[in-house]
This record gives sequence, structure tokens and C-alpha cells, in this order.
Amino acid sequence: MKFQGAWAEWPVGRQGENQLYHFANYNFTLVAMVSIEGVPKEGSIPVMGVRAGSKGENKLMELSYDNEKNWQVLCGGQTLKLDSSTLGQRKPNTW
Repeated sequence: MKFQGAWAEWPVGRQGENQLYHFANYNFTLVAMVSIEGVPKEGSIPVMGVRAGSKGENKLMELSYDNEKNWQVLCGGQTLKLDSSTLGQRKPNTW
């Protein structure tokens, strides 16, 4: 299954004063499994991110994959490049 331009929202902040899950506004964990079958021809592609604001105008965090097979984490306006060898990898068809 391939997704392009997919997204998910956590609209807790829009519930006003009667928030059922108010704790999720300040303390939560986002988990995802990503399978990348090719390398971008140039630059990097965003894989996952977190935005805030009524229209998502404030980018808080972004995880990208670049053409050198490295992960990049954007947080606080700074980009940290992670060597893929430090992350868990699986061989194709091992599941």
C-alpha cells in the first residue's frame, strides 16, 4: 500500500474548555513504521511531522529521509542528520 500526501490530525486543541483528553496536548508519543523502497533523487522527503496553530503554520518537528540514505530531524529550527546505521533496519521480506 502506498500513500502520497497522507496525513492524520489530533484535534484535541480545538475542543475548547471541555477537552476530554487534555493531557494529550502536552505529553504524548507519536509512533510510526515506515518502509522506504527508494532513495530521493535529490534533497530530502518529509516522512512525518508535527505542526501547531489553527492552520498548521508552526512546524514543530519533522522527520525526513535524504538522498544519502540518512534521516534528518528538524526541531527548534535546527536540523540534525542521523546516520541510518544507528537506527533499526530490517532486511526486505523478513516479516
